[in-house]
Amino acid sequence: MIDWSQRADVLAPQLLGSVLTDGHVAIQFTELEAYLGTTDPASHAFRGKTQRNAAMFGPPAHLYVYVSYGIHRAGNLVCSPDGVAGGILMRAGRVVYGEDEARRRRASATATHVWENLARGPGNLGQALGLSKKFSGIALHVHNPCSVNDACEWLRAKESITVENGHESTSEHVGNKDTRLQTNPPNENAPEQLRTHKLTQRTYEQLRADSNQGREEPRFDFFPCLTQEPRIACGPRIGISKNVEAPLRFWIPDDKTVTRPRAMPR
Repeated sequence: MIDWSQRADVLAPQLLGSVLTDGHVAIQFTELEAYLGTTDPASHAFRGKTQRNAAMFGPPAHLYVYVSYGIHRAGNLVCSPDGVAGGILMRAGRVVYGEDEARRRRASATATHVWENLARGPGNLGQALGLSKKFSGIALHVHNPCSVNDACEWLRAKESITVENGHESTSEHVGNKDTRLQTNPPNENAPEQLRTHKLTQRTYEQLRADSNQGREEPRFDFFPCLTQEPRIACGPRIGISKNVEAPLRFWIPDDKTVTRPRAMPR
Protein backbone atom coordinates (compact mmCIF):
# COMPACT_ATOMS: atom_id res chain seq x y z
CA MET A 1 0.00 0.00 0.00
CA ILE A 2 1.03 3.60 -0.54
CA ASP A 3 2.46 5.52 2.39
CA TRP A 4 0.87 8.93 1.93
CA SER A 5 2.85 10.37 4.85
CA GLN A 6 6.00 10.45 2.70
CA ARG A 7 7.46 13.73 1.46
CA ALA A 8 6.12 14.90 -1.88
CA ASP A 9 9.47 14.46 -3.64
CA VAL A 10 9.67 10.85 -2.44
CA LEU A 11 6.06 9.93 -3.18
CA ALA A 12 5.57 11.68 -6.54
CA PRO A 13 7.66 9.30 -8.68
CA GLN A 14 5.89 6.35 -7.05
CA LEU A 15 2.53 7.66 -8.28
CA LEU A 16 3.43 7.91 -11.97
CA GLY A 17 1.19 5.49 -13.84
CA SER A 18 -1.53 5.59 -11.18
CA VAL A 19 -5.14 6.44 -11.99
CA LEU A 20 -7.52 9.01 -10.48
CA THR A 21 -11.21 9.11 -11.36
CA ASP A 22 -14.34 11.03 -10.43
CA GLY A 23 -16.42 8.06 -11.58
CA HIS A 24 -16.90 9.41 -15.10
CA VAL A 25 -13.40 10.20 -16.36
CA ALA A 26 -10.22 8.39 -15.33
CA ILE A 27 -6.75 9.81 -15.85
CA GLN A 28 -3.44 7.96 -15.63
CA PHE A 29 -0.65 10.23 -14.43
CA THR A 30 2.31 10.75 -16.75
CA GLU A 31 3.73 13.91 -15.14
CA LEU A 32 3.73 15.11 -11.53
CA GLU A 33 5.41 17.90 -9.57
CA ALA A 34 6.32 17.89 -5.88
CA TYR A 35 5.78 20.90 -3.61
CA LEU A 36 7.40 20.73 -0.19
CA GLY A 37 5.26 23.02 1.91
CA THR A 38 6.83 25.54 4.26
CA THR A 39 10.38 24.72 3.11
CA ASP A 40 9.61 25.33 -0.58
CA PRO A 41 9.34 28.98 -1.77
CA ALA A 42 7.30 27.83 -4.78
CA SER A 43 4.68 26.12 -2.62
CA HIS A 44 1.37 27.75 -1.75
CA ALA A 45 2.06 26.69 1.85
CA PHE A 46 5.47 28.39 2.10
CA ARG A 47 4.22 31.25 4.29
CA GLY A 48 2.12 29.05 6.52
CA LYS A 49 -1.44 27.85 6.79
CA THR A 50 -4.29 29.98 5.48
CA GLN A 51 -7.92 29.38 4.62
CA ARG A 52 -6.96 28.99 0.98
CA ASN A 53 -4.22 26.39 1.43
CA ALA A 54 -5.53 24.60 4.54
CA ALA A 55 -6.05 21.33 2.66
CA MET A 56 -2.29 21.12 1.97
CA PHE A 57 -1.66 20.65 5.68
CA GLY A 58 -3.48 17.37 5.76
CA PRO A 59 -4.64 14.88 6.43
CA PRO A 60 -2.82 13.13 3.57
CA ALA A 61 -4.56 11.31 0.69
CA HIS A 62 -6.87 14.28 0.11
CA LEU A 63 -7.28 16.75 -2.76
CA TYR A 64 -6.09 20.35 -2.77
CA VAL A 65 -7.67 22.34 -5.61
CA TYR A 66 -6.85 25.94 -6.46
CA VAL A 67 -7.58 28.43 -9.24
CA SER A 68 -4.63 29.22 -11.52
CA TYR A 69 -4.48 32.47 -13.52
CA GLY A 70 -8.05 33.15 -12.47
CA ILE A 71 -9.55 30.51 -14.79
CA HIS A 72 -7.94 27.06 -14.46
CA ARG A 73 -8.70 24.56 -11.69
CA ALA A 74 -5.52 22.69 -10.81
CA GLY A 75 -5.38 19.74 -8.46
CA ASN A 76 -2.82 18.42 -5.99
CA LEU A 77 -2.58 15.13 -4.12
CA VAL A 78 -1.93 15.98 -0.48
CA CYS A 79 0.84 14.02 1.25
CA SER A 80 3.24 14.23 4.24
CA PRO A 81 2.17 13.64 7.86
CA ASP A 82 -1.03 15.30 9.03
CA GLY A 83 -0.22 18.90 9.94
CA VAL A 84 2.83 19.07 7.65
CA ALA A 85 2.13 20.70 4.28
CA GLY A 86 2.95 18.78 1.12
CA GLY A 87 1.37 18.42 -2.29
CA ILE A 88 1.87 16.74 -5.65
CA LEU A 89 0.61 18.77 -8.60
CA MET A 90 -1.21 16.69 -11.21
CA ARG A 91 0.48 18.16 -14.27
CA ALA A 92 -0.42 15.76 -17.09
CA GLY A 93 -1.93 12.39 -17.85
CA ARG A 94 -3.68 10.06 -20.27
CA VAL A 95 -7.47 9.76 -20.31
CA VAL A 96 -7.95 6.00 -19.95
CA TYR A 97 -11.69 5.98 -19.26
CA GLY A 98 -14.53 8.32 -20.19
CA GLU A 99 -12.89 10.00 -23.18
CA ASP A 100 -16.23 11.24 -24.54
CA GLU A 101 -17.02 12.93 -21.22
CA ALA A 102 -13.53 14.43 -21.06
CA ARG A 103 -14.02 15.87 -24.54
CA ARG A 104 -17.41 17.29 -23.52
CA ARG A 105 -15.87 18.97 -20.47
CA ARG A 106 -13.13 20.43 -22.64
CA ALA A 107 -15.45 21.41 -25.48
CA SER A 108 -14.35 25.05 -25.33
CA ALA A 109 -10.72 24.10 -25.91
CA THR A 110 -9.25 24.46 -29.38
CA ALA A 111 -7.36 21.17 -29.59
CA THR A 112 -9.58 18.62 -27.86
CA HIS A 113 -9.64 16.50 -31.01
CA VAL A 114 -6.02 15.54 -30.28
CA TRP A 115 -6.19 12.87 -27.59
CA GLU A 116 -2.83 13.70 -26.02
CA ASN A 117 -4.02 17.25 -25.25
CA LEU A 118 -7.10 16.24 -23.27
CA ALA A 119 -5.25 16.19 -19.93
CA ARG A 120 -1.92 17.81 -20.80
CA GLY A 121 -1.19 20.62 -18.38
CA PRO A 122 -2.65 21.16 -14.88
CA GLY A 123 -5.59 23.26 -16.07
CA ASN A 124 -6.53 20.89 -18.87
CA LEU A 125 -6.24 17.89 -16.55
CA GLY A 126 -8.40 19.63 -13.97
CA GLN A 127 -11.03 20.48 -16.56
CA ALA A 128 -11.09 16.94 -17.98
CA LEU A 129 -11.45 15.54 -14.45
CA GLY A 130 -14.17 18.05 -13.57
CA LEU A 131 -12.26 19.62 -10.68
CA SER A 132 -13.76 22.49 -8.69
CA LYS A 133 -12.52 24.52 -5.72
CA LYS A 134 -15.30 23.00 -3.63
CA PHE A 135 -13.54 19.64 -3.98
CA SER A 136 -10.51 20.90 -2.06
CA GLY A 137 -10.14 18.82 1.10
CA ILE A 138 -12.05 15.80 -0.21
CA ALA A 139 -10.59 12.45 0.84
CA LEU A 140 -9.41 10.04 -1.84
CA HIS A 141 -10.83 6.52 -1.81
CA VAL A 142 -7.55 4.64 -2.19
CA HIS A 143 -7.69 1.13 -3.66
CA ASN A 144 -5.20 -1.70 -3.62
CA PRO A 145 -2.51 -1.72 -6.36
CA CYS A 146 -3.81 -2.92 -9.70
CA SER A 147 -3.44 -2.57 -13.45
CA VAL A 148 -5.01 0.22 -15.49
CA ASN A 149 -7.31 -2.34 -17.13
CA ASP A 150 -8.48 -3.52 -13.71
CA ALA A 151 -9.21 0.06 -12.66
CA CYS A 152 -11.30 0.61 -15.80
CA GLU A 153 -13.08 -2.71 -15.23
CA TRP A 154 -13.97 -1.61 -11.72
CA LEU A 155 -15.37 1.65 -13.10
CA ARG A 156 -17.50 -0.15 -15.68
CA ALA A 157 -18.91 -2.39 -12.96
CA LYS A 158 -19.57 0.55 -10.66
CA GLU A 159 -21.37 2.49 -13.38
CA SER A 160 -23.65 -0.50 -13.94
CA ILE A 161 -25.15 0.12 -10.49
CA THR A 162 -27.89 2.72 -10.88
CA VAL A 163 -30.69 4.20 -8.82
CA GLU A 164 -34.22 3.80 -10.16
CA ASN A 165 -37.18 4.98 -8.10
CA GLY A 166 -35.08 4.90 -4.97
CA HIS A 167 -33.88 1.32 -5.56
CA GLU A 168 -30.64 -0.13 -6.83
CA SER A 169 -30.61 -2.16 -10.02
CA THR A 170 -27.99 -3.38 -12.43
CA SER A 171 -28.74 -3.41 -16.15
CA GLU A 172 -27.17 -5.46 -18.90
CA HIS A 173 -28.29 -4.92 -22.48
CA VAL A 174 -28.14 -8.01 -24.71
CA GLY A 175 -29.47 -7.10 -28.13
CA ASN A 176 -32.85 -5.47 -27.49
CA LYS A 177 -33.38 -7.33 -24.23
CA ASP A 178 -32.90 -5.53 -20.92
CA THR A 179 -32.26 -7.92 -18.05
CA ARG A 180 -32.11 -6.58 -14.49
CA LEU A 181 -31.16 -7.97 -11.13
CA GLN A 182 -33.79 -7.98 -8.42
CA THR A 183 -33.89 -5.07 -5.99
CA ASN A 184 -31.39 -5.54 -3.16
CA PRO A 185 -29.80 -8.65 -4.71
CA PRO A 186 -27.74 -11.03 -2.57
CA ASN A 187 -24.00 -10.75 -2.86
CA GLU A 188 -23.74 -13.65 -5.33
CA ASN A 189 -25.84 -11.64 -7.78
CA ALA A 190 -23.37 -8.78 -7.89
CA PRO A 191 -21.95 -7.97 -11.32
CA GLU A 192 -19.24 -10.45 -12.23
CA GLN A 193 -16.60 -7.71 -12.36
CA LEU A 194 -17.28 -6.85 -8.71
CA ARG A 195 -17.55 -10.46 -7.57
CA THR A 196 -14.17 -11.32 -9.06
CA HIS A 197 -12.49 -7.96 -8.46
CA LYS A 198 -10.28 -8.27 -5.37
CA LEU A 199 -8.22 -5.16 -5.91
CA THR A 200 -10.46 -2.69 -4.12
CA GLN A 201 -11.25 -2.16 -0.47
CA ARG A 202 -14.78 -1.10 -1.38
CA THR A 203 -17.23 -4.03 -1.25
CA TYR A 204 -20.30 -4.57 -3.39
CA GLU A 205 -22.52 -3.87 -0.37
CA GLN A 206 -20.85 -0.50 0.14
CA LEU A 207 -21.28 0.46 -3.50
CA ARG A 208 -24.91 -0.60 -3.38
CA ALA A 209 -25.47 1.43 -0.21
CA ASP A 210 -23.96 4.48 -1.89
CA SER A 211 -26.31 4.00 -4.81
CA ASN A 212 -29.39 3.53 -2.62
CA GLN A 213 -28.53 6.74 -0.78
CA GLY A 214 -28.63 8.60 -4.09
CA ARG A 215 -25.17 9.99 -3.52
CA GLU A 216 -24.72 13.40 -5.08
CA GLU A 217 -21.54 14.46 -3.32
CA PRO A 218 -18.32 14.20 -5.34
CA ARG A 219 -16.20 11.11 -4.95
CA PHE A 220 -12.66 10.46 -6.20
CA ASP A 221 -11.17 6.97 -6.41
CA PHE A 222 -7.41 6.48 -6.60
CA PHE A 223 -5.89 3.32 -8.09
CA PRO A 224 -2.15 2.80 -7.56
CA CYS A 225 -1.10 1.41 -10.94
CA LEU A 226 2.64 1.01 -11.15
CA THR A 227 3.91 2.23 -14.49
CA GLN A 228 5.34 -0.27 -16.95
CA GLU A 229 7.80 2.33 -18.16
CA PRO A 230 11.45 1.37 -17.53
CA ARG A 231 12.50 4.98 -16.90
CA ILE A 232 11.30 7.96 -14.91
CA ALA A 233 12.72 11.38 -15.71
CA CYS A 234 13.33 14.11 -13.16
CA GLY A 235 14.06 17.82 -13.61
CA PRO A 236 13.08 21.40 -12.70
CA ARG A 237 9.43 22.29 -12.32
CA ILE A 238 7.57 24.28 -14.96
CA GLY A 239 5.94 27.71 -14.77
CA ILE A 240 7.27 28.88 -11.40
CA SER A 241 9.38 31.89 -10.46
CA LYS A 242 10.88 30.66 -7.16
CA ASN A 243 13.09 27.68 -6.35
CA VAL A 244 13.14 27.07 -10.08
CA GLU A 245 16.17 24.77 -10.20
CA ALA A 246 14.89 22.19 -7.70
CA PRO A 247 14.54 18.80 -9.49
CA LEU A 248 10.99 18.20 -8.31
CA ARG A 249 9.20 17.43 -11.58
CA PHE A 250 8.79 13.77 -12.52
CA TRP A 251 7.53 12.38 -15.80
CA ILE A 252 7.46 9.38 -18.11
CA PRO A 253 10.03 10.06 -20.86
CA ASP A 254 8.82 10.36 -24.45
CA ASP A 255 5.15 10.21 -23.45
CA LYS A 256 3.06 12.39 -25.78
CA THR A 257 0.91 13.76 -22.96
CA VAL A 258 3.83 15.28 -21.01
CA THR A 259 3.94 19.09 -21.03
CA ARG A 260 6.72 21.26 -22.39
CA PRO A 261 8.44 23.98 -20.33
CA ARG A 262 7.03 27.48 -20.63
CA ALA A 263 8.19 30.68 -18.97
CA MET A 264 4.98 31.37 -17.05
CA PRO A 265 5.06 31.96 -13.28
CA ARG A 266 2.82 29.81 -11.12
